[in-house]
Formats: sequence, C-alpha cells, structure tokens
Amino acid sequence: MLLRTSKCKYRLAVLIRVLLLGLPIFHYLMFGDGAVDEGATDKATFSSRHLLTLEPEKNCTRPAILEFPPDGLSRSQRKHGFIIVHCVIALYCFLLLGAVCEQYFVPAIEIICDRLNLAADIAGATFMAAASSSPELFINCIGTFVTEGDLGVGAVVGSAVFNVLVVPACCALAASKIHFNGNEKSYGLDLTNRITVEEQRINELEEGISITSESSMSSILSWPGSKSSFMSRCLWMLTLPLSLVLWLTIPNCKKNPRLYPVTFMMCIIWIAGVSYLVAWIITIIGDTLNVPDSITGLTILAAGTSLPEAVSSVLVTNHGHGSMGISNTIGSNTFDILLCLGLPWLIKSLFYPCVPGHHWVNINSSGLSYSAISLLTTLFALYGSLALNKFQLDWKVGLTCIIVYIGFLTLAALLELNVLFEVNLPICAH
Repeated sequence: MLLRTSKCKYRLAVLIRVLLLGLPIFHYLMFGDGAVDEGATDKATFSSRHLLTLEPEKNCTRPAILEFPPDGLSRSQRKHGFIIVHCVIALYCFLLLGAVCEQYFVPAIEIICDRLNLAADIAGATFMAAASSSPELFINCIGTFVTEGDLGVGAVVGSAVFNVLVVPACCALAASKIHFNGNEKSYGLDLTNRITVEEQRINELEEGISITSESSMSSILSWPGSKSSFMSRCLWMLTLPLSLVLWLTIPNCKKNPRLYPVTFMMCIIWIAGVSYLVAWIITIIGDTLNVPDSITGLTILAAGTSLPEAVSSVLVTNHGHGSMGISNTIGSNTFDILLCLGLPWLIKSLFYPCVPGHHWVNINSSGLSYSAISLLTTLFALYGSLALNKFQLDWKVGLTCIIVYIGFLTLAALLELNVLFEVNLPICAH
C-alpha cells in the first residue's frame, strides 16, 4: 500500500510539472516568441494610481477584441440583433463548463485524492476547491496572455464576491435555518494580502448541469419522466448536444476508475478550450455594448463561472449539510485569489513581460483596486449579518447578502464607467 501511494504521489508530481511547464511552451507555440509592439517600450502612469497602457501617446486603452479572431459580423450587425447569438453561445459555454467540472473533473479529482489517501476535509479544501474554480484560472490565463487586459482579473474578483454573497443567499433562501461556523478567516487574510499587492502594482440550474451525470448512452438520450416539469424538458432538449459531445469525448471515471488520468487530461483540454471561447464571446459582447472588460468580468463572467458552485451548494444545503456547502464555496475563493491570479501573473512577469527587463504585469483599470477592497468589505458584511443573526443563516441574512451584492455591482459599475471619478482611459477607436 505504501509503495502504491508513493507511485501515485510521484505520478501526480510529474503531472503537475508537465502542466506548469507546458503552459509557457503552449503560449510560445501559439502566440509567437513573446515580442511586444514598439509602442510597448514606454509606459505611462495615469493619475496617482498605477494605471498603465501600452501606447500612452494615444491616451487610450487598446481594445481586447483586437486580440481575438473576427466573428464575421460588424458592430452594427451585432447591435441590430445578432448579439443575441453571442449571448446564447455564452450561456451554452457556461453550461458546458459546469458540466465538465461537476460531472467529470471533480470525480477524477476525487479518485486522485483517494489514491493519495487524503482526508475528506483536506481534499475538499484543496483539490476539490481547485477543480471547481478551474474555469477562473483558465479565463485569467486568457486575460493575462492573450488580451493582456482586465477580463480575467474582473472575473476572479467578481466570482469571489458572488461566492461570498450570492451563494450563501441562495442557500439561505432555499433552506431553513442553518447554523454557520466561520471558516473564512484564512480567506480573509489571503484577500488582504492580494489587495496589498494590487495597491503596490503586480510584481512577479441543477438540471442543465446534472444532465451529464449518467454514463450510459441510454441515460443521456432517455426522455425525462412524466413527472418532470416543462422547464426540465426544455433544459433536457437544450443540453442534449452538450451531454452527447461530453459522453463521446470524456471517459466516465466513475464507471471506469482506471481511466481517471485520461478523464483528467480531457477535462483540462475542454476547460481550456471553452474558457478561450467564453473570453472571446464575452469580449465581443462587451465591445458591442461599449462596456469595459473589467465590468463584463465582474458581472457576466463571474456569475457564469460561479453558477455550478451555487447550484451544488444549494443541493448540499437541501440535504442538511449547509455548513459544508457554504464553507466549500467560500473556501474556493482562496484558490481564486491566490492561484487563479498569482500563477498566470508569475509566468507572465517572468517569461513574457510587456517590457523586456521589467517583470511586472499591467492592470489597465485602477478601479479594480477599489473593487478588491470592496470584496474584503463584503466578507465583513457577511460575517456581521451572521453575527447579528446569532450565526444562523436564514432568509434575513440571505436578503442582506443580495442587497449588499447589488450595491457592490452598482459601485463597481460606477467606478469602471468613470462616473464617480476617472479611473479608466477611454478605449481606442477601432
């Protein structure tokens, strides 16, 4: 047994090294040798905060949509109704990410944890949280290496706020009173550390998601039962193509545990590819509506990538494990803040700096610093409402969280749109 465990740990270590080394190599092969434009040789500071742009002489921010291939439609066509197509594709991508993570990636991680003989609480706080937050990691990789904008940072920060406020609110409104034990203290410390780094500038739908839970072809193609609602049948029709594609391309390690390495790698490929597609589509939507990347990340991307966690937390809560569901969701924020932001920034600053010899990463919007501070405030708001309610999560706490979340989105939007004061350079004409 000891020898078997050692072999499993060795294989896991090799796999992690391959993934870490493969990311820079993949970027080099896909996007060239890391050379930058001539306009990137000089940097300018905008206002008193470190707001940087690649071409300060234009006094504007390069639009992220120019870093993606064209979609074949003009902005005028999208504004006249074709943007609905992009919204539908984005919804499909969110459902696909949720299905891959919840039904394939998480079971593969569970098998890995079992092979390593990890305790359930340790596995849930580490590997399981990493698996559920993997879309945020890949989206920030796209935002860091491809668009070099604020899409990924906004998605991570917005997802963290969504997890802190909306998920507990959903659990509170969907269940009776839940006695809550605070496991967010370490997350609060991690968040404080991230805010400090940003201030200084960076150096170095249950049915739609669970439709793929069964492995056999008959269960995927079987029509919902007669007791199913009309909405369930509509979701079954909409998600049938996704379920079929995933069934054909990803082996089910629940039925064949020996295939968990293949399942793990295929999930990585799927999540990476769909994350790129999501970032592309959301960038197009934001460009069509003249919305900064940071706002689309804080709102649409954050809610879309966090939806699977919200659904799973509500399901766990309804089964009588409210503290487990909320703690798992809030605990995943540690992975979001530290690794989803830190790892891409580390690789970018070391291997692909915007200015050769200067190992830092640009953040175009200084408003994200205020959003990060607001994120810490939301954590205090959650704890304060729980303390006033004697640490019982009920509808009163849920309603408070919803109100605070709406306030956060309003404040973030006003900041990013330069309504309160100027924090963003205008987007360059294109």
